[in-house]
Amino acid sequence: MKENLNIGTMIPGAQSMANNAVLEKYCHSDSQDSCTKYGGLYQWDEVMQYLVTGYQGICPQGWHLPIDEDWKVLEGAVDTHTAIGSPDWDNLNLRGVNSGENLKSSSFWLEGGNGSDAYGFDARPGGYLVQGGAFGSTGYDGLWWSSPVSSTSRAWTRYLSAVSDQSGRSSYDKSNSFLVCIIKICKSALQRKHSKLPDQLSRADNTCLLCCMVINNNQVFSIDEPITVYVFQ
Repeated sequence: MKENLNIGTMIPGAQSMANNAVLEKYCHSDSQDSCTKYGGLYQWDEVMQYLVTGYQGICPQGWHLPIDEDWKVLEGAVDTHTAIGSPDWDNLNLRGVNSGENLKSSSFWLEGGNGSDAYGFDARPGGYLVQGGAFGSTGYDGLWWSSPVSSTSRAWTRYLSAVSDQSGRSSYDKSNSFLVCIIKICKSALQRKHSKLPDQLSRADNTCLLCCMVINNNQVFSIDEPITVYVFQ
């Protein structure tokens, strides 16, 4: 299966998302074109469907939101200097050496900040929305939610910047609106030809990270299509 996915109904940035049985999204600058280019922006509660635990959220059946550890594994796998399991990934703010460069798309970033897109992650600078309607940083920053909270009012995120080759780890108030990536639970092992990650990457529960393509680029890919998929098996 491969189909366009533009999740939710766009609402104005000045309007608050609500637990109203309607999946809602923001588009940067209140422009649907921004959602097509970068993906929707979502408050953490909307992403989680107003649950404080779990990983399913707005994901289709068989998919779930990444946890903090999923991001650490991905960052360590794509960074050519800082390996999976390095304590550097547990730090806050910018870490690693070139994880950001290798994850960023090769276009759309300003200030000469395009990445190499070495692994097909195609991370794009969709910016953010601060509660109350203030959009910011499109072309300069991309921020992605994780499912775990770091405190009652904050949740873990990852961010990439046009002015850095590193990748950042931080927590933000859940009222902010950021991009979303999701993970697919693989029912069978994918062929290695579909993956560009190092062969030594392994994960006991046989999941695969579909690298920011599902919501961020408004597309869904099945596990049997010849695309770049990061496989943990």
